[in-house]
Amino acid sequence: MRARASELLGCEVVEDDRRVGVIVDLRLAVTDCGLDLVGLLVGPRKPIRLLGPYEADRSGPWLVDTLLRRRDRSIVCVAWTDVIEVGRDLVRIQRNRASRVPE
Repeated sequence: MRARASELLGCEVVEDDRRVGVIVDLRLAVTDCGLDLVGLLVGPRKPIRLLGPYEADRSGPWLVDTLLRRRDRSIVCVAWTDVIEVGRDLVRIQRNRASRVPE
C-alpha cells in the first residue's frame, strides 16, 4: 500500500467504524532505500501546527512543555502494518490496534 505524506496528514482514522481521530504526524524509519513509513500518530483533531518534534525528553520553556504533554496524552500510535485501507480522506485500521504513545 502506497500513500503520500501530504495525502495522509489530516485523514480521519476509523477502527470498526468507530472514529479514532485524525492523522497529525507520521513515524518514519531510515532504511538503506531512504525513509519508510512505520506508524501514524493520531489525535482527536487536526492541529493548526505541531509544536516541534515528538520527543519524550523535552527541555523547553515550561508552558510549551506543558502544552506538549497535554497534547501527547490524547495521541495514539498506529503501526503502518495495522492499516487495512487508505481512502481519499479515510484510513481504516485493524481492530484494537490504536495504542497510547509512550511517555
